[in-house]
Amino acid sequence: MKQIKITVRGEVQGIFFRSFVHEEALRLKLKGYVRNTDKGAVEVVAQGRDEQLKELVERCKQGPKAARVDKVEVKEERVSDFDGFEIRY
Repeated sequence: MKQIKITVRGEVQGIFFRSFVHEEALRLKLKGYVRNTDKGAVEVVAQGRDEQLKELVERCKQGPKAARVDKVEVKEERVSDFDGFEIRY
């Protein structure tokens, strides 16, 4: 199992980006969370198998129809203990 942190920048708040990521993460059977940052980005912490994480990163690069993704940063992290995948507020 691997854990990554994805930071998505652009026009990504107020357009259901968190819900989009939540649905994708559940579909891919990932654990972790998604939240808005105070700097206008969306932060995703996800853990799972490499193939599913790569797919989530690709989906974040596209985003929902209303999004404009300018930049996606991915960093590997130490694995945490998550029960599921949640939207944090």
